[in-house]
Amino acid sequence: MTAIPGTKRRRYLEENAAAATVRLEPADLERLEAAVPAGAAAGQRTAAVRAYGDSPELVTQDERRQL
Repeated sequence: MTAIPGTKRRRYLEENAAAATVRLEPADLERLEAAVPAGAAAGQRTAAVRAYGDSPELVTQDERRQL
C-alpha cells in the first residue's frame, strides 16, 4: 500500500510520512489480500497513471449524462 500525500499542509504530509512506520501483522495482510486481491486494481487506467502520472480528463455533469 502507498500513501499519496497530495497536500498543502505540513501536518498532513507528516501524517502521511508517519504511515511508513506502520507495521502490519500477518493477519492484517491476509485480510487486505482477501478484501483486495493482487491485480484487482490493475487495468489500462492504472497502468497509464503509473507510467505518466496523468489524471483522466474532467467530465462535466452534462457530458456524464451522455455517457
